[in-house]
Amino acid sequence: IRGGDSRMTFQPVMNEILDIIIKWVADSQNPFDIYRAFFDLNEKYGYGHEEYDKSALSISKAMMELSKK
Repeated sequence: IRGGDSRMTFQPVMNEILDIIIKWVADSQNPFDIYRAFFDLNEKYGYGHEEYDKSALSISKAMMELSKK
């Protein structure tokens, strides 16, 4: 049996990732938008988020603010 870890996902989720990338390339190409789309996808499936230190946390919060529509 092959060992797995948190970097593995299911095929339907990979299809959603591809859809996000295609939409991003066609519509926006704004890095903040794709950050938000992947963040929301992780939330949808209950995947964990990176543990941020104080400096990275402020950058993450700023990216979320910049990606608001």
